[in-house]
Amino acid sequence: MALLFLLTTSIYHRTQTFDLNEMGGLAQKAPVLAAFFVAATLASIGLPGFGNFWGELTIFVAAWPFSKALTALAVTGVVISAIYGLRAAARVFFGAPTAQFAKVAAERPPQDLRWCEKLPALILLAALLVLGFWPKSLTTPLNATLTALAPTQVVAK
Repeated sequence: MALLFLLTTSIYHRTQTFDLNEMGGLAQKAPVLAAFFVAATLASIGLPGFGNFWGELTIFVAAWPFSKALTALAVTGVVISAIYGLRAAARVFFGAPTAQFAKVAAERPPQDLRWCEKLPALILLAALLVLGFWPKSLTTPLNATLTALAPTQVVAK
């Protein structure tokens, strides 16, 4: 989510609006921003290969025995989120440029991400990919620490 917030701010600086109806065609002016935003959207959906996948999968697997209906509702929420996120990316980056965006672009031509914006985005995206492909890089040290802090206790019955 942090990556999406960072990129949304970058989109605002280039379009001067948060209204999706006033945007379109930004990928032509900022292809790197578009690529980062699409990758961040896919990560937020929980696509395999990104760190969010393991969190969502764990929740779904844990919730299934408790309530199949609740799990189905949660999966439905992810699907709705995916549709919304991908439609937003399509409209902002690949849709037809709007009159409002053309006016802003004429006054202040949008540029692609600068390095001061790319570097944090790269770090966040790399972290999502590392956790997506190698989740044990985080779970093994956390498990060891938590086990040391709270050793198992046998409760007499």
